Amino acid sequence: MMIILQKYIQKEIYILVDSLKVLAIILLTYFLIKYLFRIFAPFLIKRFISKMQKQFNSQYKYHPRKESKREGEVSIEKKNKSKIKNDKNLGEYVDFEEIE
Repeated sequence: MMIILQKYIQKEIYILVDSLKVLAIILLTYFLIKYLFRIFAPFLIKRFISKMQKQFNSQYKYHPRKESKREGEVSIEKKNKSKIKNDKNLGEYVDFEEIE
């Protein structure tokens, strides 16, 4: 009877130790990833920002900045009026009535 109890206790101890090993591995992995992220995140963010700046600058080249005017100088820029099409064939008018 004692031997069976000792074997059972020994099995439970092995299961507990294995569970603690798995938990320790998970925690160590979490803290390692967290630590590495703190180290590499600034570099990755700087790289991302520089790429976005390059992309913005390449798009901005095609739309150059308008020349700045001297203080007090007035300029009026007119936009082209879009031609409005007056189509007589727009469809049939339907008069709706309220139902009470």
